[in-house]
Amino acid sequence: MTNPAYGGAYVYGRSGICTEFAQGRSRRCCRRRPREQWLALIPGAHEGYVEWAEFERVGAMIANNHRGDGRAGAAKRGEALLAGLLRCGRCGRKLMVHYSGRRHDTLRYSCQRGRLDTAEPKCITFGGSAVDRAVGERVVQVIQPAAIEAAVQASRAAARAGDEVQRALERELEAARYAANRARKQYDASDPDVPPEN
Repeated sequence: MTNPAYGGAYVYGRSGICTEFAQGRSRRCCRRRPREQWLALIPGAHEGYVEWAEFERVGAMIANNHRGDGRAGAAKRGEALLAGLLRCGRCGRKLMVHYSGRRHDTLRYSCQRGRLDTAEPKCITFGGSAVDRAVGERVVQVIQPAAIEAAVQASRAAARAGDEVQRALERELEAARYAANRARKQYDASDPDVPPEN
């Protein structure tokens, strides 16, 4: 879902040729251009697999999955519920997730970007299990009534669907009995050895 053709758009000039110099030699390379530098972009030029608005929405989701400033990033391995979502209260950088302990299963959030990038001291570090547990409990409290209602509605819909299937099967059975009865009567009427029914 990264090619605009899937959204029904005609695009020309998404990439350009550039020259790089490495170890005293020049080398030609192909680089992607930012959207504002494309030579042509015509949404709705043909029928796409998805609508252009859906293509744009998916593109924004894909872009947000990349790590960087102001982005949550894609979910990573580990049990941290808030990975990529918390920011330091002192410097504003994203908190990093670490696992410590003998089996590396003790969750900790820490602000280490300053130390890693510019040799600054660590801002904060704290255990993440209690924070994740509190946020998880609150999410369950908020979602639980809606989840129960959704389960009840799904159960009712499944029961209705089962009743409709049952009625459809009964209609098919009745139609098959009628066709078999009619075929028997036609056969009996055409066979001279069988006396007609009264």
